[in-house]
Amino acid sequence: MPLKKIVIDTENFAILAVKLVAMALKKLVKFIVLIHISYLLLTSCQPQTQEQAAPLPTQEEERLAKQISYMNEVIEDYPNVADYYFRRAVLNLEAKKENLAQRDIDQAIALDSNKAEYYFVKAKTHEIKEEYDKALTSVKKAEEKGFVQIEADMLMGKMYYHAKDFSKAMTYLGKVQEILPNLAEVHYYRGLTYFQTQDTTNAVSYLNKAIELKKDYKEAYRALIDLYNNYGAYKIALRYTSEAIRNCEKDAYFYYAHGRALWNLKSIDSAMVLYSQAFDLDATIWQAGYQLGLYCVNKKNYVKAEQYLSKVLVQKPDIEQGHYLLAAIYEYHLKQLTDALRHYQRAQLMDKENEQIAADIRRVVRKIEYEEYKKSPQYMLDLLRKQKEEQLQQLQKRDSL
Repeated sequence: MPLKKIVIDTENFAILAVKLVAMALKKLVKFIVLIHISYLLLTSCQPQTQEQAAPLPTQEEERLAKQISYMNEVIEDYPNVADYYFRRAVLNLEAKKENLAQRDIDQAIALDSNKAEYYFVKAKTHEIKEEYDKALTSVKKAEEKGFVQIEADMLMGKMYYHAKDFSKAMTYLGKVQEILPNLAEVHYYRGLTYFQTQDTTNAVSYLNKAIELKKDYKEAYRALIDLYNNYGAYKIALRYTSEAIRNCEKDAYFYYAHGRALWNLKSIDSAMVLYSQAFDLDATIWQAGYQLGLYCVNKKNYVKAEQYLSKVLVQKPDIEQGHYLLAAIYEYHLKQLTDALRHYQRAQLMDKENEQIAADIRRVVRKIEYEEYKKSPQYMLDLLRKQKEEQLQQLQKRDSL
């Protein structure tokens, strides 16, 4: 009997030992992965170089998802460690999940408000969300606490630009350019800053340098195209729009800007081709759709005009002339009186003193009433009575002859 008892205890001990080894291995794996993530995060905070500008591939996105999933488990086990929230915030920022990153970095700061790098990551989340005032406040806090990496200077320069403090923007951007003279972004922001200070020559020079360093720099192309279009240098604008369409990913704005330059050069038909391409790519560019609608009206293509103007008014419902024009198309050409009335009424809301619109509404209401009357039995009775009256008049006329 004692022997049997010893055997049973030995088996239980073996089972317990296996469980303990499994738990130890699980902790060890977590520790190793945590070290790996720490290394990746540390290397991601090193100063930028030209070689680091490539977009992340799909495999990298999968890697980020796995690391975020792992950090979820770590935080579940250790919910009061600020650094773990910081690390997950950085990963979420890389994965373009700025709202999740914002939540994590706020929690990290709540647990430990003395880490400078926490405030830098907080500033980056605000920048992505275009909350520039908050981003500037956070990056200044990071600088005060000793965060001295070049990325902080770059972010400081950008945020001072958005705050319209162009002198400070130039100071920080100049510091970055000294260290990273071939960073396209610093040339782009210096170009924008020079433009805001009315130094067009330097603005054009820096923006061109940004494109020279990064051939598909869409924002730099946009700035130059807007500059030349606004100054009436449409032929130069055409050169940049052509380059942008050739070098950058397909972007509706470049087709619209190309069409705008052609329009101003009186190449109307060619401009419409570009406007059509722009509007097909992005219906929020309502200016292109509106010009196409007007063009179709002039060509008496009212079906196509109605299609363009309807889409435009979904995006931009406060165009009084658009509603008025669409109402006229419905009334006189497409014979859709209810739609005509609706758009006349929308136009009237924007111009209540316009007597012509009020008269148009009364006329369409009468037309609608008449169409409803034609569907009623009374209309048939009145029509028969009228026919009988006409026959009687003809008989009387014949008898008199």
